[in-house]
Amino acid sequence: MRPLTAVSLTALFLASVPAAGLGQDYRTVTGSRQRRGESDLRAAVEFAVGDLHIAPGESGALYKYNLIYDAEHFDPVTSYNPDARRLRIGVDGQGHGDVHYRKRTEQRLDLSLSPATPLALELTFGAGTGDVELGGLQLTDVAVKGGASQATIRVSQPNKAACRSFTLEVGAIELKTEKLGNARCQHLELKGAAGDVTLDLTGQWPEGSTSQVDVSVGLGSVTLRLPEGVGVQADVERFLVNFDRSGLLRRGPSYYSANWDSAKTRIELNLRAAMGDIQIEWAK
Repeated sequence: MRPLTAVSLTALFLASVPAAGLGQDYRTVTGSRQRRGESDLRAAVEFAVGDLHIAPGESGALYKYNLIYDAEHFDPVTSYNPDARRLRIGVDGQGHGDVHYRKRTEQRLDLSLSPATPLALELTFGAGTGDVELGGLQLTDVAVKGGASQATIRVSQPNKAACRSFTLEVGAIELKTEKLGNARCQHLELKGAAGDVTLDLTGQWPEGSTSQVDVSVGLGSVTLRLPEGVGVQADVERFLVNFDRSGLLRRGPSYYSANWDSAKTRIELNLRAAMGDIQIEWAK
């Protein structure tokens, strides 16, 4: 039977003893898998609490991870199905009741993914902090669910794959995004925000395309960073919302950027908000 992961002897040892300097409850697991010509990868990351870090890795490694977890309250989840080309990584609660937040924050997951393999990413995280760099990966679909946390999601380089959708479903979160236009997705959606969110739509959108961006939020503050060189049309439905529409001109029921008629690359923006605040910033 083929091994599911390539785990070092050191990792096996560390998995059976407490991690140095972290106390009796914490253990470490590491693992990786070399690329074997996979046509794609589906990665499901579930990290309930702690510090989460995701970034591109080496082209020859399909994935590589280092996981520090609270063995008293959580079990590590580290599995790969080579037939389905599906990776599951994170922690699973043992149901032992409440865990003090102070102890939870010492959990940490560092995950790198191959930039040479088309990737569908499902990311779920709860309390803690997240630093996610997706620039350089070949993104086909991205679905992010976030809870009471602080997170930054960047796409610092243009995506080289055809991306269908990028969904952000978040709760009471402080979320900052950077250059989501570089994901070059046909459809981008933000929904459910009750915190402070910066939705940065700058980056290299596909030339000559019209992309759909849906924003549905309540009880939160959203800052929209719009690219100056892209035509923007905005349809807005709001209730008790302060909407800063600077840079957008109203024509009938919709708002348009000044370059809408001449722009080859466009964004159709649908805003649905209740009892919040929406600010617009323009950037190159």
